[in-house]
This record gives sequence, structure tokens and C-alpha cells, in this order.
Amino acid sequence: MLVGNERKNLAALIVPNFDALKAWATENDIATDDLATMLETREVQQLIQGEIRSRLIDFSDFEQVRRFTLLDKEFSQEADEMTPTLKLKRNVIIERYGDRIEEMYPEDS
Repeated sequence: MLVGNERKNLAALIVPNFDALKAWATENDIATDDLATMLETREVQQLIQGEIRSRLIDFSDFEQVRRFTLLDKEFSQEADEMTPTLKLKRNVIIERYGDRIEEMYPEDS
């Protein structure tokens, strides 16, 4: 989910494909026992940063995602983060992950 309304740049809360990421981590000798710890490794962060850059290569400067946070659980209806039609409830997610969002904007603090 992109965030950045009334901010200098875009940031994103990212829920990676856990199965694919664990397979990649295993191939690259990165421990996958603890998902949260794995998501914080430099190698995983660099992988995701590279994926973001490659997918946004044709986007304008103001459309680039400058910072991101990897989440260790998927958004869900059960957690009231999605509607029955699987649309994200932005207000709920922003409230729930507000501290993580603020961490991506240290210059605004």
C-alpha cells in the first residue's frame, strides 16, 4: 500500500510473497526460521529495493517509492484491513501501522 499523502515523497507498506521470498532466502543462505528477522536482513531489503526500482524505472521522480517497510503478515478481512471485495481499508491500515509509517518519514518528526 502506498502512503505519502501530504508528504514530500512516496513510501510503501509491502506484504511480500512469503513463499517466493523464503525460497529465495534459502537459495541465498539466509535463515527463514523467523520471518520478521528475515525481512529485516540487508539482503532481503536490497532485493526488495531492487524490485521496486526495476518496476518503477519508467515513472517520474515524484512517483518513485523512496522508502518502504516489509510487513510480516498479509492484510486480511479478519483483521478488518480489507473489504469483502478485497479492497484495502486505507484508514484502518494507516491507523494500525501509523508508527511504521512515521518511521519512514523521520524528517517530518
